[in-house]
Amino acid sequence: MPKANSRPAPLRLPAAYGRALVNRFASTPLEQAALLAKANVPEAAVASSTAEIEVAALLRIVVAVTAAEGEDWPLRATQVWANAMQGALDVAARSAPTIGDAIAILAKYGRVRAPYLSIKLVRTRRVERLLIDRAIDTDEPAWRSIAYAIAFSVQAMLAQMCECAVENARVTFPWRSPVFAPRLREAVSYRLEFEAPQFMIEIPAKWCATRSPFADPDLHASAVAELDQADERQFGSDDVVRDTIRVIARQFPQRVGEDRLASLLGLSRRTLVRKLAAAGTSYRALLDQALRERAAAMAARGNMSRAEMAAALGYADPTSFSRACRRWFEVQK
Repeated sequence: MPKANSRPAPLRLPAAYGRALVNRFASTPLEQAALLAKANVPEAAVASSTAEIEVAALLRIVVAVTAAEGEDWPLRATQVWANAMQGALDVAARSAPTIGDAIAILAKYGRVRAPYLSIKLVRTRRVERLLIDRAIDTDEPAWRSIAYAIAFSVQAMLAQMCECAVENARVTFPWRSPVFAPRLREAVSYRLEFEAPQFMIEIPAKWCATRSPFADPDLHASAVAELDQADERQFGSDDVVRDTIRVIARQFPQRVGEDRLASLLGLSRRTLVRKLAAAGTSYRALLDQALRERAAAMAARGNMSRAEMAAALGYADPTSFSRACRRWFEVQK
């Protein structure tokens, strides 16, 4: 059994996502190498068709692409959000018995293909809503671009399953309307709304009983089994590690203590400590991981001084932050 203070294995996902981004926005080997260097990602991380990439590394690539191409890059990168990129998630959703079952699959297993997301399904008599947020910190421009790509991907699936336009669906974003909003509206059939409370995809409840034209019980069961295995491999049987990292990251620059963290997670401190120990980690190890990932993301953006990064992460002074960076990143140097 791993020691309780060991660092949990980094979340990973297929390198195809990172490779698709790099290939789309860097046409020559020299340009691709430059983009990966800017993101502090080794070329080998996206070279193999069977490779996996750390989620933090993929997000650094997204940050680099967004900085170079603008937040509207999903409009020009269909290959990144196409259904085929979603693997077993797309198969399980489209082969589900009904539209409602497909939405439930996206809510339950979306994190398998996108571990940086938190997805919650809320059902009412009139609508079903996918409430989507960041589970892992990244900067705002990159997050907005990711949200647009998610909206495109879900629409592509729904359009196939409904065999019709999806203009009665609605997507809301919690930020101001961008200058390219007219092009976003041309690209989707959803109703798009900005300056809303949260990022949400809303589906009329009357659609949910509609049978999927791709319904296939055997194929669906096989794809769900594959997703269950991937979910167990990625997150284990308990979500406490993932939820702990998410809460810690959202509190920066404040350092949330164990007592407060347990309260935010709806647990007692003793239960939190026990669950983390059972997962082979501890509060201090996860705090260190969250700090490291946030520091790497800020360094990749390259628009903050060392003192500004130290303050954003709650360090008392830049010297303490520099010591932590040497400990975290000395292998890369």
